Amino acid sequence: MVPLGFSYRQQIVQQAPKGFDWQVLPAPAGADGLTQGVSPQTLSIAQDSPHKKEAAEFIAFLLQPKNMVRLALGDWMLPTATQALKSPALHTAKNDWSTGTALADDLVPAPAQSVRGYPEWKDKVATPAFQEYYSGAITLRELRQRLEKDGNLVLARYQR
Repeated sequence: MVPLGFSYRQQIVQQAPKGFDWQVLPAPAGADGLTQGVSPQTLSIAQDSPHKKEAAEFIAFLLQPKNMVRLALGDWMLPTATQALKSPALHTAKNDWSTGTALADDLVPAPAQSVRGYPEWKDKVATPAFQEYYSGAITLRELRQRLEKDGNLVLARYQR
């Protein structure tokens, strides 16, 4: 069992060895109830963009519930709009969508995201290591060692 974000399902489906048996487990409830961490995504327009109006129109288009559902299915991430979360397409057993959408009301920013160095660790250590593990290039033991050893090297730079 490995604790991964909901969107990692895509990597597992696409990169795990054939026949790899997986599923998303319902979230355990802790002392504070069923509160789960999430990595929110943001949309913004660069201040110096020569196309601010067009960018704003695109964001407005993207944030329409039907388009948020389409994006969610492509990204394998939950949409943030309540109306989009009601879409039947996100309440299926296929790829464990229904397990994830059941948690949507209880998602909060993940505490790990406030750790200095977390984005670098995630991008440069965790994601590549999990990709290698799922492709069969490294063993579970090697995955654990890399996450800990390389992760500690990255995080140590931010503790100075």
